[in-house]
Amino acid sequence: MTRRGGWWEYGNEQAQGSGTSYLTQDMLGSMRVVTGQQQEVKGRYDYLPFGEEVYVGRFNYGGNDDIRQKFASYERDNETSLDYAKARYYSSAQGRFTSVDPLMASAKPVNPQTWNRYTYVLNRPTIAIDPNGLSIIVVVVAPRSNGGDGHATVQVFDRDGQGVNVRGDGNRIEGKAVGVNGPRRDVSGGDTPFGVYRILPNYRGSNENGTQGGEAGVSARGKDTRFGTGIITMEPVSGEAVDNGRSAIDIHGGGRPLDQALEDQQPLTPTEGCVRVHNEDINSLISTVNNQATNGDPVVNIFVGDAPTLNSIADQQDSKNGTYLYPELRNAGFGSPDKQGRLPGSTGHENADPPREEHDR
Repeated sequence: MTRRGGWWEYGNEQAQGSGTSYLTQDMLGSMRVVTGQQQEVKGRYDYLPFGEEVYVGRFNYGGNDDIRQKFASYERDNETSLDYAKARYYSSAQGRFTSVDPLMASAKPVNPQTWNRYTYVLNRPTIAIDPNGLSIIVVVVAPRSNGGDGHATVQVFDRDGQGVNVRGDGNRIEGKAVGVNGPRRDVSGGDTPFGVYRILPNYRGSNENGTQGGEAGVSARGKDTRFGTGIITMEPVSGEAVDNGRSAIDIHGGGRPLDQALEDQQPLTPTEGCVRVHNEDINSLISTVNNQATNGDPVVNIFVGDAPTLNSIADQQDSKNGTYLYPELRNAGFGSPDKQGRLPGSTGHENADPPREEHDR
């Protein structure tokens, strides 16, 4: 029997009911004891190394407190027994994540343990945790095919769905998703295809964060000034770009006439299918993306579409276990209520810039 925080970890008291609760965590952030306003013990919890609960053969051990934060502070889904780890789900029964690590840069040749894309904290669960989710970029478009003008609002959200500052005190910049070959998104050179994209690192001069350039007045690709002062390279994962064989869809500055391509607020002329923003904005966006990676919350997925498309993407679920494919997009406030009637979004999302009403433009 071990005494922690003034309370016996194991004892004979029965778990108590609802009311105001106070959580006591261990060094890994796992919830161990729940107490009430009168210092009564409402529940006790213990775990095997990879997070399975230990009930020590005592009836009702674990409490009746409706607390969902369990192992390593992850929120446990009572229906699937999976832990919500922001960017993906974790199975304590298996001691591994249920999907691959989407950040390819985390695999290091010098450390073969990182080659296993499902492993949890390199199999060191007693001394390490994996708290990071993934930041995202969301591009909300007013499609020309639906009466809009191709305007694009580019927003950045962190792993918790909070807006990440890009310029001034906002998490958004404005641009265009207009193609030189007309409003169709299924043809080469048409408007920017809707769907899910992933940051493409180390491509044609980009760094491991998928960014290239970012310095005012300096071309991101040397003598080729068409892309302006900065580029964020990305590759299609699903959606219209994949369905129609389109590629090389990026977010960048530049444009024509070429003698204005490096100006801070150059004309937002049509592209071959990319999203074009002002050079001063792409520079700020690149700085934000690089900073998020440095802070352990890298941008991996980029979502492009009008509001109905983005909501539909956020509602996509794994056909095997029913978990959401893109919980980070739901954290940002997109999608429909879940089975429990809970709205998408998270604490802090209200601090982000409100979505721009694009569909009526």
